[in-house]
Amino acid sequence: MVIQSFILRSVRDHFNILAVGLILLLSHVPAHAGLIFTASGTGTSGHAISGTAEFDFVTHNFGSGSVNAIQITLSNTAAATTQRGNLITGLFWNIDGNAGSLSTTATGFNGLAASVYTNSSGATTSNVDISPAVKNTATDGTWQLSNGAFGTANSGGSYAAFEYGIATVGMGLNGFNGADVNGDDYGIFGGAVSGLSASSVSGALPLIKDSAKFWIPRPNSLTNLNQFGNVRITYGSLPDNFLTAVPEPTSLVMVGLTLVGMGGVRRRRSLMTKSTN
Repeated sequence: MVIQSFILRSVRDHFNILAVGLILLLSHVPAHAGLIFTASGTGTSGHAISGTAEFDFVTHNFGSGSVNAIQITLSNTAAATTQRGNLITGLFWNIDGNAGSLSTTATGFNGLAASVYTNSSGATTSNVDISPAVKNTATDGTWQLSNGAFGTANSGGSYAAFEYGIATVGMGLNGFNGADVNGDDYGIFGGAVSGLSASSVSGALPLIKDSAKFWIPRPNSLTNLNQFGNVRITYGSLPDNFLTAVPEPTSLVMVGLTLVGMGGVRRRRSLMTKSTN
């Protein structure tokens, strides 16, 4: 009994040290830090394009009380956007573990743009509802969510490998209503306001400034942010360009450490329970 008690105390002390280390490390991570996918490349007219898609677990009220939800933050991180083909217009991804179909209606798909450019001078409207797109309503021309299979885009590219997608252009893909999303208006614009004066961009107004957030109820089988993968960010209306996004290394490590910390806490509680019996 003495030896067993000594071993349990030793294990408990080691877990205490691990827990303190994890707390110190995770204290430098922003609250609700999610899994961030990043992408960069060359777009229309040879201009640099880049973007991020952050997936996180939150609670969200779709109108009938708060529920567990997926939050997606889609951002255009380019230094300048002077071509319509370089506006972010879609995001596609997969979820490991048979998550099933995601909701595509207003009771299960919400979107918000903190700031929307309404003219080429940079005038903005704040906190704009941007989903789901329905023709001749307040969300006409905004964003839709669809479940695959998507088929082939107008650009000729295959989207058969993706399970889920959100977009503000139809792209000729199955599941997106071109009349509702109405072209590349409400695309995401990155960079200086001066880029809005370019004739190729001003024709797409209104445009979302920098980033947009979307919420979808979280399926029961989705328990780990690492289940998100095969992420593609699309640009323009065909789409004109697309980038394959990869997990940001720091973000991936932090998600893993969070899981390790949770496992350590559960293990420590189990050992402490045994030690008191």
